[in-house]
Amino acid sequence: MKLQKPFSSEYRISQRFGENLNTFYKEAGLKGHTGLDWACPIGTPILSACDGEVIFTQTDVQKGIGVNVLSNEIFQYKGQPCRLATIYWHLKDKSLKVKVGDKVKVGQQIALS
Repeated sequence: MKLQKPFSSEYRISQRFGENLNTFYKEAGLKGHTGLDWACPIGTPILSACDGEVIFTQTDVQKGIGVNVLSNEIFQYKGQPCRLATIYWHLKDKSLKVKVGDKVKVGQQIALS
């Protein structure tokens, strides 16, 4: 499965998988951060990394606004059919361009950073 970056410019990665071993991750039974964070300016258009369906949106005091897109593409993992869920957090308040149930295309704007 090929994913597109969720923005059109180049930004540095500010936190990688497994980094930041703070107590939040340890208490959740994780070894560290479970995603990639990029240092992009506030207001950067955030784009869907895949074709799929919006299955979740949430406002969270600690993480801000979040969107979850379930990919259309099915792939095999350990002999089981799977679909990838792409998750976008730290989005700007009142910037969501999608809602649960919306079908999105790769490169479609879903919110602002």
